[in-house]
Amino acid sequence: MILHIFNNSVYTGPFIDFVNRNFDQCDHIFFMAKSSGKYRLPEVKNLLNHAVSENSSRNKILVSLIKTRTYIGLYIQCMKADKIIIHALFDTSIIKFFYFNKYFLKKSYWAIWGADLYDLKKSKDQKKNQKKERMKAAVIRRLKGVMGVPGDRKIAKEKYDCKADEFDLMYVNALRNDYLNANKHSAKAGISVQIGNSADPTNNHIEIIEKLAKFKDENITIYVPLSYGDLGNASKVKTVGEKIFGSKFIALTEYMTPEKYSEYLSGIDILIFNHKRQQGLGNIYPMIYTGKKVFIREDTSSWDYFKNCLDIKMFNTLDLERLSYSEFITYDSIHRENNIKRACETAYSESYLKRLWEKVFDSL
Repeated sequence: MILHIFNNSVYTGPFIDFVNRNFDQCDHIFFMAKSSGKYRLPEVKNLLNHAVSENSSRNKILVSLIKTRTYIGLYIQCMKADKIIIHALFDTSIIKFFYFNKYFLKKSYWAIWGADLYDLKKSKDQKKNQKKERMKAAVIRRLKGVMGVPGDRKIAKEKYDCKADEFDLMYVNALRNDYLNANKHSAKAGISVQIGNSADPTNNHIEIIEKLAKFKDENITIYVPLSYGDLGNASKVKTVGEKIFGSKFIALTEYMTPEKYSEYLSGIDILIFNHKRQQGLGNIYPMIYTGKKVFIREDTSSWDYFKNCLDIKMFNTLDLERLSYSEFITYDSIHRENNIKRACETAYSESYLKRLWEKVFDSL
């Protein structure tokens, strides 16, 4: 049996559905350690939801009881499992669990999500951060396998002196192709640009807003998703954006369902990411699939991944300063069609995703 350990996110439900659709349900157990009411979870027999609900999270006694039950339940499932896949290594309680139960690590695999590798979810308590990092390093060094884009796997192995086996990784996108296809050919006037994918400061929004200021008199609208992340940063970004672009700057401050977000993305012409690490693949894939122009930094693992592994042409965020408006909005039809084709063959291909996960599942 393969045990999947998750915190509920936008990817969790679609991934459970994908695995149950393509593999024997009896071979997979999904263990939910933390949850959010935002994201749908399928009602299936192989999902064990031990998560603390948002309604009970303020009741310390109840939370303590649930955590104890979760720990015992996780231990029992790890004992039964032939293989364990830890989907993202953010959670301190999960890191502690494996630190004190290291004998499970010889059959455990880490699916790297990005922020869990680059240490972005830190406490303000420096001693607590150092303790967590020591435990995390001890866990990662003993893993059987690491999964992710090649650049992230390389960083993980070097950073943690890890000798684990390596596997490519790609999740089913919550922005499904049927959602995207429904709005694919929507016509509109002007150019719509999205900057970043959250309110997190790692998006480096303000740098991009200032670089695009030279286009403020063009027929352009700037959209910035700020519905989750650092709300203090969101306020700063909104202030700067509105000062430069006025009514042409639109801050997205409300959560959107995948269906609604897909409808919104259909109206975006250009996506700009200024992260200094791999981030936001869930936004990038649907934009490529729908034939939109995408800018990311060439000094990230994502750039190498798209160029060398997926044969997808990306545009360099670091070039924005020198581009004219015409160069900024132009997208060569040959590159566009090749990118769409490659997205259809990879991120939006059930058979491609199945082959990737089969390699992991069959590597016992």
